Amino acid sequence: MKSVEIVSTPNNQTSPCISSSAADIEKRVVLNQAGKEVYLVSNEDRLRRFLSLGSTKNTYVVSSDNASLLENLDPGGVIPKLVKSIYESDKKNTILHMIREFAEGKKCRKQEPLVYTLAACVCVPLHLAGGLEFRKEAYRLLPVVCGIPTTLFMFLSYCHVLYGKNYEYVGSNDGYATATDTDDDSNSTKKGSKGWNNVHKRAVCAWYNDVLKMDSVRLAHQVTKFKDRHGFTHRDVFRLCHIVPPPRSSVDSANAQSYCRSHLYRYIIKGAPETFPGMIRAIQGGDGNETTELERREVSRLHVYLSAYETLRELEISDAQEEEERLKTERTAYELITTHRFDREHVSSSLLNSATVWRGLVQHMPTLALYRSLNKLTVMGLLEDEEVMGRVMTGLDPRKCGMHPIQTLITLKTYSAGKGDRGNLTWTPNQTVVDALDSCFRSSFECNEHHMQSSSSPQKLRRRVCIAMDVSGSMHMHGTVHGTTCINAAEACCALAMVLKQREDRDEQTGAGLTSMMAFATTFQELRLSPRRRLDDNVREMSNMHMGMTDISLPFKWAEKNKKPFDAFIVMTDNETNANAVPPMEALRKYRNVMGIPDCKLIVLATASTRFTVADPSDPYTLDICGFDASVADVIHECIHST
Repeated sequence: MKSVEIVSTPNNQTSPCISSSAADIEKRVVLNQAGKEVYLVSNEDRLRRFLSLGSTKNTYVVSSDNASLLENLDPGGVIPKLVKSIYESDKKNTILHMIREFAEGKKCRKQEPLVYTLAACVCVPLHLAGGLEFRKEAYRLLPVVCGIPTTLFMFLSYCHVLYGKNYEYVGSNDGYATATDTDDDSNSTKKGSKGWNNVHKRAVCAWYNDVLKMDSVRLAHQVTKFKDRHGFTHRDVFRLCHIVPPPRSSVDSANAQSYCRSHLYRYIIKGAPETFPGMIRAIQGGDGNETTELERREVSRLHVYLSAYETLRELEISDAQEEEERLKTERTAYELITTHRFDREHVSSSLLNSATVWRGLVQHMPTLALYRSLNKLTVMGLLEDEEVMGRVMTGLDPRKCGMHPIQTLITLKTYSAGKGDRGNLTWTPNQTVVDALDSCFRSSFECNEHHMQSSSSPQKLRRRVCIAMDVSGSMHMHGTVHGTTCINAAEACCALAMVLKQREDRDEQTGAGLTSMMAFATTFQELRLSPRRRLDDNVREMSNMHMGMTDISLPFKWAEKNKKPFDAFIVMTDNETNANAVPPMEALRKYRNVMGIPDCKLIVLATASTRFTVADPSDPYTLDICGFDASVADVIHECIHST
């Protein structure tokens, strides 16, 4: 039985889904327990789905709180068993190649599935043939998958849970805890031992020594910014992996960094009181080691940075302080932040109530962090400051910020509402910022279009696509879309349609767009939305159309009647279907047969989270999307261009 392999297709190649024949499709059809025809989905397909969507089923759910928890990510422990099954079918290299492909191509919409899959790979049982070598190969992908301490800690927490859980394939001799005094690479466990095996220890040491290819001051910035995540601290990790600095080499700069890291690692484990005296002696050349001028200079830079961090973390302000003392503390914090480029995570919570501190943070704040801080800057009254406002306007320039249109829209709607989805913070929106966000949202389409025309960006929809948008009354009556707190169904669908329309490709002969945009309720008619118009105008165009009850089978019946060949249908609805004369999947299957396109895809964007879906979960050419965020357009793009 031949199974489907999901592959990504470069823009200059034809997708396998276009050339698939009816005979190839029929080879994948099997009978289920009820005697009904269903499609066979291979283990590789399921793993690829998980990496792309965060689910082994054909469903993408917008991220929710605590998405990294295993009970939400993999409640049944499916992925470790899936990895073992693929491994036993002699396709172990396929797993590692898939992980590298998703990591290097940045194809994952969520980081958790990729990190979790790698953790499952390093936990395969050693009694399998080649198990130890496979683990070593998987560990070599650790720097590719985990780029910052947060994802490293996530990986370690997953390993800890996987080794501890009683999965079917985990034997009594495959434990995570191993003897810390053994020199071999085995996972033989001594009773009561709580250490890591040597392969695991070496991989984590290599991550700190080799992965973060940066000088020691930049590494110090990372470890002080991300101090603890997922139940781990750097001190915990260093004690468990018995970390040592990289060995000395013939390169002076490498030796200087190795020497610096020995002091940095001691600082993380022992703290400043036991580290700083040794650093001062090293700077003065009196620590008993033969050091070069470069090594002493690098240690001096590191000492200055860590001393500044220790000073900043001890600064606190309170209402009980005298005004003069409070102002002095704020000025000191401002100088430290601007001089050493400390981030918000470096600052104590009490200092985050100071306008002076925020004025310093804004100067080098990344664009996404600036977006998220607009509410706080408004509450602090800093948008009245000309310098701060200038920095904000620069960050909202669509030619420079590089933000996704959907992310900009969510920011615009949240900020305009004057209240977020978390906490009790409220604010009066600054109209200048609102206008700038709206302008940034509209201009981002033009910037993205110019970028796609002048580069080899993979975001063009090089397929014949029908976007069918539900314009029934329920699209305007329901509350906010799952995944947001400020956008209703009509706004979300219009915005996504604008993004997809802007990404369409054109026929080489006629120049016409390959994307058809239609509206449906009880009738089916053309929908004239444009990415060059304001979102409000497009929503108004949608609301002025004939409404009625929802018949989701209309797009397929219309396309069949008018002999319109499509490679994919994108249906945007709130799932409130109540006028189907023909079941939607039955209408789609008939369209596939009549038009001779057996792998025509159906993507259903459900703006409301319900227990129902119009897409058949057993059909490998369907995708359910629940909710709305900036990654939805990319998920749709990848689904259309894969088979």
